[in-house]
Amino acid sequence: MIYKIKLRNFKALKDLTLNLKKLNVITGINGVGKSSLIQAILLLRQAYQSNQLKYGISLDGPYTGNLGSIKDIENSQSECSEIEISINDTSFLFSTKDQRGDTVLKGEIDFTPLLDNSLLSQDRFQYISASRVSPDAHFVKNTYAIENKNLGKNGEFAVSYISEVGQKSFDKEQNSKYRPSICLVLDSEGDPLPLEAQINYWLNHISDNVRLNILKTVATKYELYFDSFNGLNWDSYSASNSAFGLTYSLPIITSLLIAQPGDIVILENPESDLHPRAQSKIGELIARCANSGVQIIVETHSDHVLNGIRLAVSNKPSLVSHEDVKVFYFFKEQASVFTSVEEILIDAKGRMPIKELRVRGITGFFDQIDQDYRQLFLNQDA
Repeated sequence: MIYKIKLRNFKALKDLTLNLKKLNVITGINGVGKSSLIQAILLLRQAYQSNQLKYGISLDGPYTGNLGSIKDIENSQSECSEIEISINDTSFLFSTKDQRGDTVLKGEIDFTPLLDNSLLSQDRFQYISASRVSPDAHFVKNTYAIENKNLGKNGEFAVSYISEVGQKSFDKEQNSKYRPSICLVLDSEGDPLPLEAQINYWLNHISDNVRLNILKTVATKYELYFDSFNGLNWDSYSASNSAFGLTYSLPIITSLLIAQPGDIVILENPESDLHPRAQSKIGELIARCANSGVQIIVETHSDHVLNGIRLAVSNKPSLVSHEDVKVFYFFKEQASVFTSVEEILIDAKGRMPIKELRVRGITGFFDQIDQDYRQLFLNQDA
């Protein structure tokens, strides 16, 4: 688990310390450093996985893409020639003096204190980026990804993983690893059904009466279809001729369902291309998954995702404890170039201190609908 992150002079984040919980919601307007926080975490994992630490930490890799040179990631208002990334009090310091044109961070790099952390694990970490795979009929197999529960940064291996693992039984002790984290679909005897059935349950909150239909055409290739029930029969449609949100949300849903207690899952914009009800249900799934013991960091712009989490907290019985949830609101105070972060707690009834935030001058925290309603009301008399 990551219980604390500290960043200094990394992009928009001049001096930031966050104390994390099981479920961490990262939100705020564009350009205030939310993605920078995730990039800093991914840089460390990327460096460890690449096994090239003797050369430093490359700013170009499979998780982060190309971040440019050191001058591109150093805070523009930095008062010292140093970047710090710290996880759980394990600090990595990188000098930037006379190296701003380099594309590698060099410094003391010792991952020993973090070797047991899921951040560095082969199969206990998932990251699904905002740039997910779009609807396509054809997907390829990656055996390494399947064996290590790696769905790919863009979810490109989700289809092959589901095809190979989605219908595996977990009634035997040796197959317990295939048991989904959340099992709401049961057979006639009350036993949980395999992964694919659990995925279909959540897909039905995106589009009514649908189910996955993955065809393995050759040993290493798959075709993705979605079946739709017309009242009498199931009609099959290729992914490119089905609702965009089905394909786009598939890696999100799958990453949450295959995570096990102690795993870390990082999600960017899980709400993309989903209608409000579906966004709220994704929030519920995120909450349920965190309650199962998975640590989740989710970056979102959706009040529906947040409200889905709040509803899960307030549910009777609660689907996740309010003590396991924290919201981090990233913002820049007026006339300030520095990013500030407000840690917002949710109480046991799912409430947040929004009025108190406004009194303190913190605005823009999911209050746009209130502002729009107010303007609509005023417009009635205009």
